[in-house]
Amino acid sequence: MRNFLQHADSRTRMVWLASFLVIATALHFLAGNVADPDLWGHVRYGQMILDGHGLPREDVFSYTAPGAPFYDHECLLVFASLFSVGGSAALVVLKLLLSAIMLVAMLDATRSTVACLTPDERPHPLTIAAVLIASLAVIAPGATFRPQLFTMVFLALEVAMLLRADRRLESGSTVPAQLAAMPPMMLAWANLHGGFLVGLGLLGVWCATHIVTSFVQRLRGVAADLEPQQMIAVACVGLLSLAAPLINPYGIHLYTYLADTLDMHGEISEWFPVTLLTTEFLRFKLLCLAAAASAAIAWRIRPAGARARVLLAWMTPFLAVAAVLAFRHQRHTVLFAIAAAPLLVVGVEHLRRAA
Repeated sequence: MRNFLQHADSRTRMVWLASFLVIATALHFLAGNVADPDLWGHVRYGQMILDGHGLPREDVFSYTAPGAPFYDHECLLVFASLFSVGGSAALVVLKLLLSAIMLVAMLDATRSTVACLTPDERPHPLTIAAVLIASLAVIAPGATFRPQLFTMVFLALEVAMLLRADRRLESGSTVPAQLAAMPPMMLAWANLHGGFLVGLGLLGVWCATHIVTSFVQRLRGVAADLEPQQMIAVACVGLLSLAAPLINPYGIHLYTYLADTLDMHGEISEWFPVTLLTTEFLRFKLLCLAAAASAAIAWRIRPAGARARVLLAWMTPFLAVAAVLAFRHQRHTVLFAIAAAPLLVVGVEHLRRAA
């Protein structure tokens, strides 16, 4: 009993130490007041709408392309409203709040991943702290005052919610609450930042993995992971989530605008590719190697059962695609770091125990 209490007390101290390290690192990387070059536009266009000038559909500030079609991703006027009320301080508070939500969601996703892949082991608190600190080092360059903050938060939330939905589906739930929340989340996301396409991509991989796996299992005459009503529910949620972003001031044109301009950012540095054989973006490259190793470890040590297999079946290809997109466009390195953190904890903890 005494040894148990000593061990519990030691773990509590480690938890506090890990928490301090993560919070201190987050404040170091995320609490800066560096403004994104586009911040003025998000604030000014929002102020124009709030002042009753209507939704801007033309670029009225460009001297090289006046009157060009204009699409404001940040339709909910968050930046303009907060700036009007509290100035720059309100924007700092918003960034810190969104960063805190992102970290909590990453921790929740980590807890779900660990419980699924290594149910008999609890990772050391400092392992989790080390992974989060490494991830924050990659996330930091994208954490300026910009609508992409919402994509960072929503992606972290989506990963955590899909992991929880996996568990609920396995327990027999037809439409887990986390899954039912996807369409309204995509609706809000699409009206806050064009990065909602990443969320749709992740949800598409998740839905396809569940449906195709269960369909093939039924064709082979073995017990399927999902019941027919669950497969229908997953498909319906996927379709509703695809349609939900159409509810925006621009309708279908938001989709076409994003599709047309995705590769038209050749003069913007953050849309440049990450050069492979250089030391630039070294943190991201090391994180990619660690994530690949962690995925291999997770596949090797995963317990028997459908949940672990399905989790890796959707998470591994999504991370692979996310890594490819991050090498194509520097700005996406941030999103890869957010999505990879839960699997990294599994791999790093396994190596720590084996050492």
